[in-house]
Amino acid sequence: FLFIAQLIKLQALREARDELRLVSDSLDPGIVDLAMLIGTLRSRLEKRLGHHGLRFEWAVRAVPTPDHLQAHHFLHVLRIAQEAITNVIKHAGAKIVRVATHVDGPYVVLEISDDGCGLGAGQGGRGLKNMSRRAQEISAELDVVDTGAGTRVRLKIPRTLEAQTAAPAATL
Repeated sequence: FLFIAQLIKLQALREARDELRLVSDSLDPGIVDLAMLIGTLRSRLEKRLGHHGLRFEWAVRAVPTPDHLQAHHFLHVLRIAQEAITNVIKHAGAKIVRVATHVDGPYVVLEISDDGCGLGAGQGGRGLKNMSRRAQEISAELDVVDTGAGTRVRLKIPRTLEAQTAAPAATL
């Protein structure tokens, strides 16, 4: 029993260390674009995903960094991605998690999807609400949808604030 308690403590310490590194990464002045930022998340999570039997598909491409994002906004982007991936680990029963970036007209898009069970009726707890709040903080739109073949989280960040035609929205 003592051994199991020590393993749990060790895991908690590792997770706390990873959290500190994530915050530190988001504030690193050397990180100047979204692909580099999301790359730091990959290096932090890839091993964890493997331990949970998930295959990580990476389709992050160089995309322009929205001109209104400042260093302190990067933490919101990382936290949204981290929460989406944590939800896959905890709830989806997925085998694959895919992280992608691309440009869609006036938006830079970060997309996290899985091949799991999708959103169940009535799902949408505190994590999804926090993701929505963080998206609003960076003037972005957040869509979380059940695709019928898993879940897709899409964060659409306007490249410029002038490009945003409507108030930020969240669809959960």
